[in-house]
Amino acid sequence: ILHMMQLVTLDFDLLHISCLFGKDNPHMKFSLQLLVYPGFVAALCLVVLCYKLARRPVSFDTFFNINGILLFMMFITLTLTVWTPFQCAENPNGSTYVSSNPGIECWDTSEHVVLVILAVAGTLCYPVAILAWAFWTTITYPHRVQSGEGLRLIQRHRFFFERFKVERYYYGLFLLIRNTVVALIPVVLVTVPAVQLVAMGIVLLAGLALQSRLWPWRTEGSNFADMGAVCCLIVVLLSAAPLLVVELADTEVLLSILLCTTILGSLACGLAAVMHGLYRRFKPKERFDAFLCHHKQGAGCLCRFVKLMLQKHSDSAIFLDSDNLEDLDVLFDIVRCNCKNLIVILSPDVLKRIWCAGEIVTAHRNNISIVPVRCDGFTPLNETGLASLDHIWQEEEKHILATFGIQMDHVIEAYHHLQNLPFLNLARSSASEELEKVFIALISSCKLPKRALSSVSAHTGQPSVVVLGGYTDLEALATCQIVETTIQQRMQSETMVVRTIEEAEKAVRHAIYAIVVLTRGVLLDPAFVNVFSVMLDAVQVGQGSKSGLEFLIINADVRFEFPDAAMYARLECGDMAIPGVVHTRGPMLAEAYRGLFSSLALPLTPHGSEGLMAKQLEEVCCRFRKLGRRGSLASSDIDEAVRRHSTAQGRSPGVRVTRSVSTGDKVRVTRSVSTGDRVRGTHSASTGERAIQATLSWESWFSRRSSRTEATPVTPAATPRASCSSMPATTPATENALPSHTWRILGGDASPNSRESSPSVARERPSEPADIEEGVARPSEQDAPALKATKIEL
Repeated sequence: ILHMMQLVTLDFDLLHISCLFGKDNPHMKFSLQLLVYPGFVAALCLVVLCYKLARRPVSFDTFFNINGILLFMMFITLTLTVWTPFQCAENPNGSTYVSSNPGIECWDTSEHVVLVILAVAGTLCYPVAILAWAFWTTITYPHRVQSGEGLRLIQRHRFFFERFKVERYYYGLFLLIRNTVVALIPVVLVTVPAVQLVAMGIVLLAGLALQSRLWPWRTEGSNFADMGAVCCLIVVLLSAAPLLVVELADTEVLLSILLCTTILGSLACGLAAVMHGLYRRFKPKERFDAFLCHHKQGAGCLCRFVKLMLQKHSDSAIFLDSDNLEDLDVLFDIVRCNCKNLIVILSPDVLKRIWCAGEIVTAHRNNISIVPVRCDGFTPLNETGLASLDHIWQEEEKHILATFGIQMDHVIEAYHHLQNLPFLNLARSSASEELEKVFIALISSCKLPKRALSSVSAHTGQPSVVVLGGYTDLEALATCQIVETTIQQRMQSETMVVRTIEEAEKAVRHAIYAIVVLTRGVLLDPAFVNVFSVMLDAVQVGQGSKSGLEFLIINADVRFEFPDAAMYARLECGDMAIPGVVHTRGPMLAEAYRGLFSSLALPLTPHGSEGLMAKQLEEVCCRFRKLGRRGSLASSDIDEAVRRHSTAQGRSPGVRVTRSVSTGDKVRVTRSVSTGDRVRGTHSASTGERAIQATLSWESWFSRRSSRTEATPVTPAATPRASCSSMPATTPATENALPSHTWRILGGDASPNSRESSPSVARERPSEPADIEEGVARPSEQDAPALKATKIEL
């Protein structure tokens, strides 16, 4: 076994390679060792070519990932191999020789010079090139994960990042650095094996401590396996220690060096800690690099988005009252003592708020840098406006400022200074690229450190997740941008806020999920209605992504009112006029909204703390099961498995496959078959969670619409689609049924918008019992085996 292990270290003496050349040529042997990895790559290319000839082409990303895994596995071996000529031991007469080949003297023979030249070339090609690539990829990761184009490159480096947690993306670089040091120790300390043992133990223990602290691997098993492997290596080192033969004099010198290093190092660390404490005591560091001064109602969501963008392009600490403020009494002290810059978000009413006035006055009187950002609708106060502040504020409010030593004269003086400063223009309805340019300029104006290689992110126009919401209300738009930024960073899938019909038509071809952000008045917002209708129409005619488009709703406004029966009736009758929307689309909107609100709305508090929003958006990300990354089963794989099974059973591929997924230990895949006008439902419960599915055929919808309006039936391409997942446009004529609607209810407790759901049964829609009961088409006996076979439990 030990002889076979020589192949792992690329020692080919076991294979007697020298017999092929007739003599033992060290140069040829070393060259073959350097060419092992290119040989593996050539074999991999041959395999890829065979797959291509078999009409099963392998993508470049897959090829790159396989090559990366191979390179990661062979890194220590390749590094040790290329540094073999530098591993010189000493002879008793004072000369040195190559440890792996004692017949070659170091530095004095032409043979060794050639080996050194080859070793330098190998060092540049392997450890240096690999470490440079890993370092570059790691430092650009935070920027790439924020843009659609960068996410494609991240997918190409899955072997390097996806094995670790998102917040521990840098751990792959640490592993490469640790492995480089492990390979370097036998070369540098070749003449002192006892020191090699100690140095190797220190490196392994340091790596074990860091791994235990970070717990970086994505699964618990991987973390424990890594920890166990390092512990075994340390045990092997301890077991090898008694086998070392060291002279007594050398032992005394070694122990003296180790003890002195340990004692003096501990004293130096303690002294440095004391000096650092004294330095910070007399010169405290500002806790925050910038303070966001804003009006909560007019720019609260905007400031959350501003903070996200500033943290994207800078490592600076940003103060936002929702995250950092615990006591109003210390608010002005934070501005005076713990901030370098005061960023004033000039929304229409910001100068009329007493707390904003106090922050501006405090910064002005204490020479804190003030950077104004002018938003839409802001009008500077003239002399009349400044004088009117004394009448706008109540005596109680002015008394609050007076308790902090702030008088009206101080406010007017600070406002004059503020309005004379150069400001940045922030058009809140601009494209995301334009907004990002303003935020980068804001970082420069505040003189904050900018992240390496930070630049404006670009969308590819092919998002996996699209965000819809109110575009007229600027705070609602900022909420959509918060959702877009956070979800893209967390899921590492391109996310995009679609605002126009053109963007919606392009994005729906690739989108898998559509998030509808509910805010006050969003359902009657013309821009939202147009975008929402375009996406529904595209899904209806089969232009959606191959995995199907599913809708997820987020309630981000406590003032949002869920539609009631009166609103649905007005939409269906065309009495509710929406500017820019044809009134004949009212019935379609009513049916679409019914389907949309049959699912539970997840909560979001954009004015809440950073921790609260992170938890809420984490729950949202848990619903993205179709993205199927991070080791979970991709929904598209489930679809493909069920489709193959359905074909094997002889069933029509036109029936709709829907998934019922719970958060327990079981995942159920159910195929729902539309049978005429009948409403069929299934219910599965696991660990307290439920997933209720109901299918309603288009045929019953047509009959209801015809009975009400006495209009001729329209084609499926023109019919409304209120589905949370895409469906086939038509079914075979033998089925005598049009594609079915699907409403999905996922979650726990019922909410006001899930009034038609039940924890135990899938109910018929109470508003139309006659349509459901009349003309029910029940499955025949010959359909029973197929229906039974299409319920698969994984």
